[in-house]
Amino acid sequence: MLQQIKDPQQRLNEIFLNLKFIQTQSSTSYIGVSSIKQIKNQLLNYKIEQIQKQKILLFFGFQHEDVDGLYAHFQDKNAIVQDEYIKIVKLKKESKVSYLINTPYSLEGIQDIQLCLKQCVTRIILNKILLQFKDCSYHIIVNFEKLQGNTQQEQLNQITDYGLFNYGELEFKNVQVSLILNIKNNQEISYALVKDIKKCVVYIQHILKQQALRLIFSKNQDIFYKIQNVQELYYGPMSLFLSEKMENYVVQITTILRSYQDQLLYLQQIPNLQDEQDLNNCLISLIEKLNNIFLKQSNQSLESIYALFKAINNQNQQHLEQINQYLKQINIKIIESFLQDKRISFENLLIPTLIAKPSEIEFINNMFKKYIPKEFTSTNVNEIKNLILNVKCWNSYSTLMVESIIQNFKQITQHIQEGPENEREVGVFLFGKSRVGKSTLINLLKNPESLTIEKKISELCYVSKDETQFKIEHGCMSETQKISDMQIGDIWFYDCPGFDDNISQQIRIAHRISLYNHLVKTKKVLGFFMIDSSNKDAQIIKDTFDPIYLLLQDKKQLTKENNKWASLVLVKTKQNTRKDYIENWEEAYHGLLEGKYTFYREMYQNNNQCIEFPKPKKNLQSEQILEQNTQIQKKILQIINENKQNQDFQLKLNLQIDSKLFYLYEIVLSMLQIKIEQIVALLKNQIDTYILEDEDKLENKQQLIQQFQYNVKEILGKILEWCQLNRRFKNNSLFLQRAIDDVLKCLEIDRYCKNRKISAIKVDTSILENNAKKIINLIQNISKLEFGLKTGFIILSIGGAVASCGAAIVAEGLGTAAIEVLVSQVARKVAIRAAITGVGGTLTSTLTFIIFYFRQQMLKSRYESYLKEQEQKANN
Repeated sequence: MLQQIKDPQQRLNEIFLNLKFIQTQSSTSYIGVSSIKQIKNQLLNYKIEQIQKQKILLFFGFQHEDVDGLYAHFQDKNAIVQDEYIKIVKLKKESKVSYLINTPYSLEGIQDIQLCLKQCVTRIILNKILLQFKDCSYHIIVNFEKLQGNTQQEQLNQITDYGLFNYGELEFKNVQVSLILNIKNNQEISYALVKDIKKCVVYIQHILKQQALRLIFSKNQDIFYKIQNVQELYYGPMSLFLSEKMENYVVQITTILRSYQDQLLYLQQIPNLQDEQDLNNCLISLIEKLNNIFLKQSNQSLESIYALFKAINNQNQQHLEQINQYLKQINIKIIESFLQDKRISFENLLIPTLIAKPSEIEFINNMFKKYIPKEFTSTNVNEIKNLILNVKCWNSYSTLMVESIIQNFKQITQHIQEGPENEREVGVFLFGKSRVGKSTLINLLKNPESLTIEKKISELCYVSKDETQFKIEHGCMSETQKISDMQIGDIWFYDCPGFDDNISQQIRIAHRISLYNHLVKTKKVLGFFMIDSSNKDAQIIKDTFDPIYLLLQDKKQLTKENNKWASLVLVKTKQNTRKDYIENWEEAYHGLLEGKYTFYREMYQNNNQCIEFPKPKKNLQSEQILEQNTQIQKKILQIINENKQNQDFQLKLNLQIDSKLFYLYEIVLSMLQIKIEQIVALLKNQIDTYILEDEDKLENKQQLIQQFQYNVKEILGKILEWCQLNRRFKNNSLFLQRAIDDVLKCLEIDRYCKNRKISAIKVDTSILENNAKKIINLIQNISKLEFGLKTGFIILSIGGAVASCGAAIVAEGLGTAAIEVLVSQVARKVAIRAAITGVGGTLTSTLTFIIFYFRQQMLKSRYESYLKEQEQKANN
């Protein structure tokens, strides 16, 4: 069974529920200052003050029942507090009093989500207890079997690598630690006292369980320590887990913002938006209100997300009722192809009440701010910059309906067919208005037996018995939306779409160009013009002939020489209908078909050029239908064979674009200029984000940026190719790629406007080129640095290896203060990776990642400084 893909809102909810579990469990547990006061009354007024300044044994990673066996022989023992996360026991032997605290989940990693959450709860509870009993002296006993690693030193390194002795603002530093193994044994356990966890000197003793605590208390040297304050808040594995969750949180926030931008763009791109003024006015209002809000957005920090989402939700709620109402009034058929092109459903257009739940966002932010404040306040959501930029651009031209006009114009090139690859000898083209029966006729020519008569939508129609590539139309919409072809013998038959009614002006233009592309690839062109015999509308007849008339270089080939290649097919004819029209021509058309359309009357009267396709009759038997179909097939094939013999005659074609299209193209070009400026700004943001935030290799970044330098001269087409060279960049720049593609699709019409002088679009890429040169220079300099990590460093912990890298960089003269920050950032990054993958200690792969993250953070720091300098120069 396929696993259901979760949307970003669902993933946000998962993060919320995880953090809610941590908060709820750590606050409802009866540990803490206020709750201990409540317990004081429950436990016969037990005085907390009695614990102060006492010795406490702090057990990490043991089940409660296993630790119970270590003090079971004590006669005076009293469990003060006990729950799933912690157990506090008072031990008394003779006059000496001490305390024991056990925490089963304190050594859990972050791979198993449920155990990780319990580990987080434990750390928060322990933080409260340690703060309460800060004056006490502690000795730590670790379940050595819970630490991972291939060697004992790698196991010990986990203590420092993952900050196992860190509890918020408190830390146990430079302490001697007891290790216990085989705690499950009933009688004997393994024990060792480690004086320095950085030096692998572990002397393991095998002792009886009841001897363990006596051995610890009997040590000559003082092995009890007070906990120390640290400047930076750090909860060890919990901080690593929260940092990893925050990275995922940023990804989901980014996805939601991208989806919202997509939706706003789709709404502006709705075909024929100019006919939906109420809807357009609502969109203008929404975008304007959003832009006013974003003008006050001073940064892209994660902290600002709550206010941003709250503002977006507020504006959505103010506009959604009207926008959604107007959307539902649009005929779905009109936007069907648009939805298919965008690969979205109609529901994707509807404005949601919430793009994300503010209560969840606020809670998640508060949790991150409380427990990993430094990382939280320094984390940005770079997509905010793109959102602000796009809304600002849309607001500047929303009243002009730029996006809709570009989208409408894009339909021209999007629906142009290039025609067959190789030239064809004979082609029969069927012309006519939508639903006149072109597909029906081709099916008949292929096989007269394939057609029968059935009742469809309250009238008799010809229907095909067999499934063919030409669908017979019975509804209001034309089924033929592009030129389709079929080969019968040595002849190609072309079913041309109706150049009329239910399609847009843009698609009609595309059809004309497509028709030209097919005609020029055909040596011998024959045409059949299909017209409803009952039609008295002269304009429909003109519309039937105009598409090819406008493509003829020599118009006389239609008006005077039509008998050499063109024929009429009158459909739905009744007995004597044609005769009546011939005798009463003036009364039928009132002279509207005189002048250049006089040839139509001549063709209509010519029995050798005019074929009648009778209207379906109810009582016709199958034999009669077959006989009728066979006669029509025979006559048409006879005309085709006679005309194709005339080798001397060939149509002369010339594609001419209407002035209307030319002026429309000029308008679109002026709008594309604005769009391209938007693209350049988006591209800059995308490159900045890729360099600053993406964890791609420096070599890949350098290679991609170098290719950008070479390709940018080719402008948009090459930029689009460039965006797709790197998988990571490609996946994060889909909005940008679609914007470029929209522009390129519009510009394709340029090859059909060869003889027109149109102002060229200017693209200023100087900022992009300067930034690219700077990026390459920075990467080259960073790549030259020697980090000094040799094979000898295999004995170091993550922290030690990172510190060694930092020392090597300082030796290069890069500044101590900045390197200290860098070392801290890299150590945290590497620790998160090691915790997630379960690879701790000092494996070579970990060392590789240390260098990787150092380079990434150095590039980020230097490029950020460069961007700030450029921004200051621009403002001055």
